[in-house]
Amino acid sequence: WAETGRIENAPPGLFLVAGLGDKDDGKWVTQAETGLPVRIPARSTNTELDTCAKCHSRRRAMTDGHAPGEPFLDGYEPSLLLAGLYHNDGQILDEVYVWGSFVQSRMHAAGVSCRDCHDPHSNQLVAQGNALCTQCHDSGTLDRETHYHHAAGTPGSSCVDCHMASRDYMVIDGRRDHSFRVPRPDLASVLKTPDACSTCHAEGSSWAADKIAEWTGEKTLPPHPGEILARVRAGELEALDELESLIQDEDTSDIMRATAVFELGLRLEPPHMGTLIEAAHDSSALVRAAAARATEVMPPESRAPLIGHLLDDDVRAVRVSAGRSMAAAPLTSLDPSLHAALGRAVQEARNAELANGERPGSWLNLGVLEADQGHFDQAEHATRRAWKMDPDLVAAGVNLADILRMQGREEESREILIKALERHPNNPSLHHALGLAWVRADNPEHAVEHLAKAAAWDPSDPRLALVHGLCLSQLERHGEAIFALENALQMAPTNGDLRLALIDSLRAQERWNEALTHGQELLRQRPKDAMVVQLLREIQQDADR
Repeated sequence: WAETGRIENAPPGLFLVAGLGDKDDGKWVTQAETGLPVRIPARSTNTELDTCAKCHSRRRAMTDGHAPGEPFLDGYEPSLLLAGLYHNDGQILDEVYVWGSFVQSRMHAAGVSCRDCHDPHSNQLVAQGNALCTQCHDSGTLDRETHYHHAAGTPGSSCVDCHMASRDYMVIDGRRDHSFRVPRPDLASVLKTPDACSTCHAEGSSWAADKIAEWTGEKTLPPHPGEILARVRAGELEALDELESLIQDEDTSDIMRATAVFELGLRLEPPHMGTLIEAAHDSSALVRAAAARATEVMPPESRAPLIGHLLDDDVRAVRVSAGRSMAAAPLTSLDPSLHAALGRAVQEARNAELANGERPGSWLNLGVLEADQGHFDQAEHATRRAWKMDPDLVAAGVNLADILRMQGREEESREILIKALERHPNNPSLHHALGLAWVRADNPEHAVEHLAKAAAWDPSDPRLALVHGLCLSQLERHGEAIFALENALQMAPTNGDLRLALIDSLRAQERWNEALTHGQELLRQRPKDAMVVQLLREIQQDADR
């Protein structure tokens, strides 16, 4: 039957676990008005893509029991378009495989699925060269030199050369970006991202952008979500309003919107809460899961009004994210109707980590979950197991010390950090944690030594510089604090906490003009912050005395 494709009197599905195609056998036809291909009828199921995504995505499994045909997000948590995995504009960077790129694409939005291009059994394309694309796209318009502006048969005349740029992994493994993007060298020159043109042309992105403008006559191209992500990640507070608009834009892909929610969560302030509430009720499970993760920066008792309903969401990935975030919420802060749902969601989150029990990171995550629940024995066991599996997992040492601290075992906590520093003497996280431990032991002299090392060895983390500066101020070493905080602000000029700490040290030395200057800059960055307005009044009053 494999050769003939049929068995006499065979039941529907041929005994297979799942049927992956739409029952309607849809066709791609060209719309007369737009010249674009459209599927008739529209695709009614994501079963095929969900099945392929199990392998062809960057993801974490949540269960060992996910079967073909089941929704992807009921078995896996896919990575979003995070820095380090993808470029700011969503192009592939690390080994992220295919799914995360494809679901950004206009092709996916139009209903294209894997089998439109790939034979799943032979692992071959269903057509070769540009014929693959002209199955649906008009060859008379697009497969000609007036479209691709290169001589036929040369590099640049192939659709994939421009619309599916390739990146090499492990030196020899070339993988094409499946976001099917229009080349934007104008963005590449601003965002410092790759562009398909510069793969061949050495003249650079600006030259390529000018060439495309010459061909098309379009001097101004539409804005791209990557521009907003880049500005937000660079610390531009003014871009947060645009980030909120991006989250609310239904024409933007769900994975880009979910990424925007994640980025908003890293910078969450009261004015953004309305957007986060909307995201927690979004039709996209990716966006809802990201909203649940975003609440982890909030006080635990404040999370339930935003995401309590997600504990019973239809999609496992959402429930697991909500369970992780809500695990630390005191039961007394919850409506009794949520108690059972919280217990179920936390257990699903626990099971998701155990499903990856061969990985030290999963035991580390389990330790955090158990500590949030107040199960310190289980948290200590899980974290020690993670550290034993990987003695170089510094986060395990830091977390273990913190779990001991929560139980009042301060001396043991310090001993763990000192032991870890013997193996990793230059690790900023360990020095920072030990510095805080000495602060709690009322030994700021010991503390500042370690906090200084932490800030020096990781100048990219403003939190380390902030704590170092505050400790110097506590010791009334305000001149050193000012020097340290000013240096940190050069790296993170929009960090309000750094600037507030600097203002305090400047006021302590009665350097009123400098304090006013920094206060005015803070007000420029936070124009609606009443606390900053009051602070400026106080500085002016002190200066006038």
